[in-house]
Amino acid sequence: MRKEGAKPTQPAKASARGSYRNRKPPESNRDVFINCPFDDAYKPIFSGIVFTIVRSGFVARCALEEDNAGNIRFSKICTIIDESGYGIHDISRTELDLKNKLPRFNMPLELGLFLGAARFGSKPKQCIIFDVARFRYQKFISDLAGQDIHEHKGDVDTVILEVATWLRQQSRDERVPGGKAIAAEYKAFCRKLPALCRASKITQDELTFGDFNVIVADYLTKGGATGKVPGGGSAKIALPTPRPPRLPVGRPTKVKSKPRSTPAIKTKEP
Repeated sequence: MRKEGAKPTQPAKASARGSYRNRKPPESNRDVFINCPFDDAYKPIFSGIVFTIVRSGFVARCALEEDNAGNIRFSKICTIIDESGYGIHDISRTELDLKNKLPRFNMPLELGLFLGAARFGSKPKQCIIFDVARFRYQKFISDLAGQDIHEHKGDVDTVILEVATWLRQQSRDERVPGGKAIAAEYKAFCRKLPALCRASKITQDELTFGDFNVIVADYLTKGGATGKVPGGGSAKIALPTPRPPRLPVGRPTKVKSKPRSTPAIKTKEP
């Protein structure tokens, strides 16, 4: 029996298990954390993801955005995850390192951090998970059972289509273009990239994550994308408006080359 004058017992809160997946980040949070390989073999997909994020009016974030020796890498990653409402994760790099004969666990670790932040943190988060084959994860990370794994087969266009569709659905922003349109725009951008680099007085092999972000945003802001307008026809557009990239702190980090691994990245001719 409850003692006289005592406060009534509050009903137990419903379990948050599963419900956290339905919490949408606020409109003001357009930061997208990218957790993927940074080697040369994966670079076409990585660049395509960054382009799609910026083209869709979001901000691309990843561990390469700053090079500050005073900031521990793990702490930096945790900060980016905390600040990001969305996450793109690719767990496809499972091959053994050619030198050390060991796999790399950075991507699964960062995926776990993001899922933990979404599950136990106060800030709503949504994520998409990629692998080369949809059910391959069952052989090396079976605890992901119940997650919807997206298959890309190493194809750049497929990743762009999936990311654009996911961002549009999760943000409920109908201004985000379709993936096929963005893939075509990305091919046009890649053809112009050498000239854009010359205009910025930088070579392509010098491009850092921060440099690439700025060039993409500047290209799109100046009308580098095309789209249909009401009444038919086409016009230069830059909607949704590309968000300013997070400028790096200290010396921007270059993508480091790691041993080439399979599957090979496939690109389609326009």
